[in-house]
Amino acid sequence: MNRAAVLAVLCLLASGAGAQYLETTILLPDTLGGVGFQDAMAYNSNSNRMYVGGSASDAVSVIDAATGARVARIATPPGEGIEALCYNPARNKLYAATSTNPAKLLVIDGTTHSFLATLPVSGYAYALCVNPVTDRVYCVNSSVDRITVVDGATDSIVATVTVGDNPYALCVNPTDNRIYCASSYDSSVTVIDGAADSVIATVGVGRSPRALCWNSRENKVYSANSTSGSVTVIDCAADTVLATVATGAQTRDLCYNSTDSKVYAAANGASKLAVIDGVTNAIDTSLSVGQPYSVGYNPTSNKVYCAQQYGRKVTIVDGATNAVLGTAAVGYTPGPVIHASVGNRVFVCNRDANNLSVVDGVADSTVATAFVGYYPSDACYDSRQNRLYVPNAYGPTVAVIDCATNTVDAEVTVGQDVYSVCFDSADNKVFCAVYDARRIAVIDAATGTFVDSIPLGRGPSNILYNPVAGKVYCADGWGDSLFVIDAATNAVLARLRPGNNPQALCLNTIGNKVYCATRDDDQVRVIDGVTNAILDSIPVGDSPIAIYYNGTDNKVYASNYGDSTVSVIDCAADSVVATITIGRYPYNFAFNPQHDRVYVTSSDANNLAVLDGAGDSVVAKVNVGAGPSNVAYSEHTGLAYVGVSARHLVLVDGSTNEVRKTVPSGVRSEVFALNPSGGRVYAISGSSSDISVIVDSLTGIAEMPNAELRATNVGPTIVRGVLMLPRDMTESRSAISDRVPRPSLLDIAGRKALDLRPGANDVRRLVPGVYFVREAQAQAVRKVIKLK
Repeated sequence: MNRAAVLAVLCLLASGAGAQYLETTILLPDTLGGVGFQDAMAYNSNSNRMYVGGSASDAVSVIDAATGARVARIATPPGEGIEALCYNPARNKLYAATSTNPAKLLVIDGTTHSFLATLPVSGYAYALCVNPVTDRVYCVNSSVDRITVVDGATDSIVATVTVGDNPYALCVNPTDNRIYCASSYDSSVTVIDGAADSVIATVGVGRSPRALCWNSRENKVYSANSTSGSVTVIDCAADTVLATVATGAQTRDLCYNSTDSKVYAAANGASKLAVIDGVTNAIDTSLSVGQPYSVGYNPTSNKVYCAQQYGRKVTIVDGATNAVLGTAAVGYTPGPVIHASVGNRVFVCNRDANNLSVVDGVADSTVATAFVGYYPSDACYDSRQNRLYVPNAYGPTVAVIDCATNTVDAEVTVGQDVYSVCFDSADNKVFCAVYDARRIAVIDAATGTFVDSIPLGRGPSNILYNPVAGKVYCADGWGDSLFVIDAATNAVLARLRPGNNPQALCLNTIGNKVYCATRDDDQVRVIDGVTNAILDSIPVGDSPIAIYYNGTDNKVYASNYGDSTVSVIDCAADSVVATITIGRYPYNFAFNPQHDRVYVTSSDANNLAVLDGAGDSVVAKVNVGAGPSNVAYSEHTGLAYVGVSARHLVLVDGSTNEVRKTVPSGVRSEVFALNPSGGRVYAISGSSSDISVIVDSLTGIAEMPNAELRATNVGPTIVRGVLMLPRDMTESRSAISDRVPRPSLLDIAGRKALDLRPGANDVRRLVPGVYFVREAQAQAVRKVIKLK
């Protein structure tokens, strides 16, 4: 490196003008990635593949219908999601409508998965269908009350048709070459001539129609009217109403049994599946099936599948006799139900489980679960192996990410619904709260393998490691319990009853106390880290949802979601010393120890509240855009990172409280993890299968293996429990304000572990692991490792 280059680097360091950018995106759980909030599905009968799209992801997953395995990933425009899918078997093309407004219609080759065209369409695209008679595709444009018509051969827009207010659903009548469009706001069904692409009739139906189906034998169209709790029967020959059938509240989905000429209506609010005779238009029977959410037909076995909204199962009905044959287990919030003719399997799209349930059409049992997405709910950094552990809240695995290469090393299966994780640096373990399996899973961090299971509670959720006491704490909101676990032996030491619905946890390292917020009785309980006794109960505001510890001022903050306040607790007296009004629905915290500031996001506000840690007052409200969800502060960059609804990160200067810049992330970041050794921030969305890695352009300059720099700047070292700090690291390189902190030792989470002075610093009391020495102006950090 020449002198000019060195001078340029030093000037950048002195000015603190690092540039943050999106380094890469890590796909979960592997290089095929996944989709989030999947609610669109289409079947390719030519290749026996299922396509799955979601509104919170940037891809379409391709599933082998024979095995249930992901076989390909079709990347779609970043940040736009997928709202609807349909497949044209004649042209072997997949059509995908994005979730944006205005939407795009993507035309994809069914064999190569290459993009053939991207067509602009207006408004939201809620539904798609293919007219096999004319080889045309119809795309609903809901917010502009139109339908876009696309030629299947040329992939060009050939017409737009004006329909009713807020079009929502489509179906095709190939016998008469007509397309029917239900509009929910004006309670109408528009009839379109498929040859001329013009409106030939408008039929009034019940309130809020949201699904349509066609009866090929009787040539009728049925409209499911959600608000009216009815089904309207339309004669396709005359396009007039034949009957209105009372089916039950919130009738939301329909399917047609072509073998017996029956129509099935899922009445969610009435907990009924109504069976309508296709000839007489009368109800044959109504079946009690929980809360039916979606329904589909299997013509091969003549069976109907009704997915329950909350029951996590699908009811299977005999199409001939209307008898309930049994149930099959599925996932959370099942959506579309589609039959794959090859192999006679039924796929149920479980929106909130990020998977598909594969039901055997003969045996009536779930034979496979196709994981099409990853729902990361938390993350913890392993400082000893330089890995990131990311749990799948609606799956059975924890992804292990190599932070050196930003790649997924492995998936560790630990049990269904992994809510949170924490790293025990002393024992080199990762503890996982496995909600559905009602246990704590233990991973050996050295080998990345599942080594132990600790049964406890009804629903373990949030988890915390206390390095001072060598204990792990796990909140069980359903069981109103807090469990204390010996981190070395994995034994349960105590089961505490801290109050109603314990959720959030934080650690006071100075007093060796754990604070637990009980959301339903508006209290924060104080637990002794040595005796495991509940020391105190502190009344706070309405519904404390998160708590955070400020080690500089020895305070705990509770965000009270119900009354838009933050309670400030003095940890010396364990009493509330201030109540601060914040924006609506205060949510998450971060702490800036360099300037003694606490950051608070409010999910229904457009700003980041900045609190003075000493004075307990709001010193600034920074406009960061709509829907700030979470925040993290990095001492390495001196920036607060805020995730917002616009799918980018807002970077706020820790000194000036001004927005420094925005960085596209592709996701709405709800979880952050910091990697001080690489100066990286991992931005994770709970509804996406992606992790955005944000890096500073100056990362690594203080550690670069260059002889010119090393000769004049010897770094800190730890020998036999003593950290030796060169004097030049304790001196400021320029005259700056008195607010600039002195050098300090940071733990792996970026929290101050120790103030440093020139020469010898006793670090024997610190737990083994990776630490970082921050220089006088926080212009760079240097990694040091404390061994056992």
